[in-house]
Amino acid sequence: DQIEYGTFVSGGNAADFGNLTSGRQIFSAVSNNVRCVWGGGRDNPGSGYSTKNIMESVFFSSLGNAVDFGDLTVARIGNGSMGNNIRGIFAGGSGLSDVMDYITIATTGNATDFGNLFEAEDNFGGVSSSTRGSLAGGGDTTIQTIQIATLGNATDYGDTTVDRLTMGSASNSLRGVFFGGAAQSAPSPSLDVIDYIAIATGGTAVDF
Repeated sequence: DQIEYGTFVSGGNAADFGNLTSGRQIFSAVSNNVRCVWGGGRDNPGSGYSTKNIMESVFFSSLGNAVDFGDLTVARIGNGSMGNNIRGIFAGGSGLSDVMDYITIATTGNATDFGNLFEAEDNFGGVSSSTRGSLAGGGDTTIQTIQIATLGNATDYGDTTVDRLTMGSASNSLRGVFFGGAAQSAPSPSLDVIDYIAIATGGTAVDF
């Protein structure tokens, strides 16, 4: 249940921030410049895993424990996430789900249905600009996208350079980067591939 943080400008080892409301794994987060919200995941009570619909949040400016934010529409693990300064979207997860739901990051409360993924996925990475969010991974090369301000279903956006799942992702207002992960084919070796997309235009990802 540990939360830790680092300071971008100075580097160095991470420091203790606080704790989640409970220990969990395989979930995702959205944030603006004030608050971070985590959603989904599973615990391990010792007698089997319990999938969660929990959302909880912290304010970046104040060290301390996470507090309850509300509930996702569906309990799930391995969900992807994307968002902008106003809205956060949690998508897919739990054995190839096509569910997408969203929150207004500034306001606590339960998530609301956003639409459906173009292709049901789990264990994938999300990137965002202020207007568009895109998801990739989940065991194939598909990249799918949404307009964050407009409710509706995701659409096909292009392809990554290799098919993989459980990869990392990062973005700014122009470019989204997908890195690492595991190949879908047995025996699922770990990958060192980094590729990127121009978030505004879509198309096939390019080696980074």
